[in-house]
Amino acid sequence: MSKLVVNISILLMLLMVAIISNLMFAGTEAITFSDFKLSNYIFSNIRLTKAITAILCGMCLPVAGQILQVLFRNPLAGPYVLGISSSASFFVAIAIMLAGSFGVSNNLLLTKFANISAALTGSIFCTVIILLIALRVKNNVFLLIIGLMLGQIFGALQSFIEYFSNDKSLKEFIMWGFGSLGNCSYTDLLIFSIFTIVLLAFMFLLAKPFQSFLLGQSYATSLGINFKLYRFYFILISSLLTAIATAFCGPIAFIGLSVPIMSRLLYNTSNQKLQLLYCLLLGAIIMLFCDTLAHVILPGSLLPVNIITTVIGSPFIIYLLFKSKNW
Repeated sequence: MSKLVVNISILLMLLMVAIISNLMFAGTEAITFSDFKLSNYIFSNIRLTKAITAILCGMCLPVAGQILQVLFRNPLAGPYVLGISSSASFFVAIAIMLAGSFGVSNNLLLTKFANISAALTGSIFCTVIILLIALRVKNNVFLLIIGLMLGQIFGALQSFIEYFSNDKSLKEFIMWGFGSLGNCSYTDLLIFSIFTIVLLAFMFLLAKPFQSFLLGQSYATSLGINFKLYRFYFILISSLLTAIATAFCGPIAFIGLSVPIMSRLLYNTSNQKLQLLYCLLLGAIIMLFCDTLAHVILPGSLLPVNIITTVIGSPFIIYLLFKSKNW
C-alpha cells in the first residue's frame, strides 16, 4: 500500500472520528448514536448544521492560506493578510451600529442576515480592490504590502465605529469577532457549500499551473504560463474562499495560516494537488475537534472557537517546527 493511500486513509478515519465526536459532545449535553436521526431536533438542526459548518470552514481557510503562501512564497501569508478580514469586520461594525440605531438588533433573524450580508459585502469589496491592483502590479511583495496597508486602514475605520458604538452594539460586535460555527441554517449551508465546492473544484483544476508558482515568477513564465492572469485567478479564489468563510463563521483565527504549515511539516510534499488535499482534510478535522473542545473544556459553557484554535494549534506548530529541525 502506497504512502499516499495510507495518509489519505488515516485522514479520512480521523475525519470520521472528529465528525462523530462533534455530533455527540459539541453541545450542552452529550447525545448517543440512538439520537442520530433527522427527527431529533437537536441533532438535525443544531449538531448536524454546526458540524457541516465546521467542515466547510475548515476546508475554505487552509486552502486559501496555502494559495497565498505559495503565491507570495511566505509562510506568514494567511487568508486574512490581504485585508479581507479587516474589511469584513469594518462592514459588520457598521451593520451592527446601524441595527442598534434603528432598533432592529432584537430581531435575531434580521441581525444575522445583516451581519452575513455585511461581512460578505466587505470581503468582496476588499477583494475587488486587491484584484484591480493585481492587474496593474507585477511585484508580489508590493501587492502583499498593499494588502497589509488596506487591513490597517479598515482596522482604523473599525476602531472609529467602535469608539462611537453603545455598549450593546459593541458587545455584539465583539461576540461576532470571536467566530461562531453555530449560526448557519440549512439555507445558509446550501449557499456556503455551493460556493466552497465550486471554488475548490476550480482550484484543483488549476493545480498544474499552481505547481509552477512554487518556484517563482521566472520559472512559471519560462513554462509559458501567463503569470499575471493565473495570479489573478488564484487571488480571486483565495479571496472568495476567505470571504464566504468569514461571512458565515466570522473571522476564524489560526486555521488558514497554520494548517498549511502543519501539512507541509507532516507530509513534506511539493505536489500542490496533494498539499491542497491535505490542507482541506486537516482543516476540517481540526475545526471539528476545536469546536468539540470549546464545548467540553468548561462543562455548561461555550468557549469561543477562536481561543481553542489558537491556544491548541499554535504550540503544536511550534513543536513540529522544532521536531523538523529545518531552522
